[in-house]
Amino acid sequence: MKWGIKAAMLLAITAGFAMAQQHAVQAAPNSLIGVPTPEQHQLNNDELTPLNGVLTIKYHPGYGIAVWDTPLEGRKVATPHKLMTGTHWRYSAIYVDYVGWWVRVGQNQWISMTYTNLELPMSWHITPYQKTVTINYRKGYGIAMWQAVPTGRTVIAGKTLPTGSHWCTWWQAVTPTGRVLYNLGGNQWIEQQYVK
Repeated sequence: MKWGIKAAMLLAITAGFAMAQQHAVQAAPNSLIGVPTPEQHQLNNDELTPLNGVLTIKYHPGYGIAVWDTPLEGRKVATPHKLMTGTHWRYSAIYVDYVGWWVRVGQNQWISMTYTNLELPMSWHITPYQKTVTINYRKGYGIAMWQAVPTGRTVIAGKTLPTGSHWCTWWQAVTPTGRVLYNLGGNQWIEQQYVK
């Protein structure tokens, strides 16, 4: 993994989302050029953060970025057409994995958030953190899982991790208020204070 490149994209989401949604643009529909790639890779909807808006491609002038059939490992190019720098596209979801953040721009069509005007949650300082942690809360209870959203974070309804269970982490995030969160894959975060 090239952590330096992937970690460099982890900045702040609020300004990017607000700017993209405030500008009146003529954006392409959610289905890009060509026929959608057959679903070879299935994503669990619980791992997606549904968000709708318009993004702008930010790459080298005169060049474009690839569109992938999935954000998951083993992905393939979904269309031979590239999304050119400066063009605007509608998006409908975000997916987080151990190598970075992905944006859904059509059915089975994903791009890396690195090359867009979108930024990550709340100016979180995010660094790679691959360890196994144990949930440390009151016996017989569990802790909530959180999902990052442009305005901060929200509880993932119905998802709790029981005391004593073990989990692998991918990222560590420090919020502007100093709160530390661990990423468990996808857009799933837990608070440091409840693990050992």
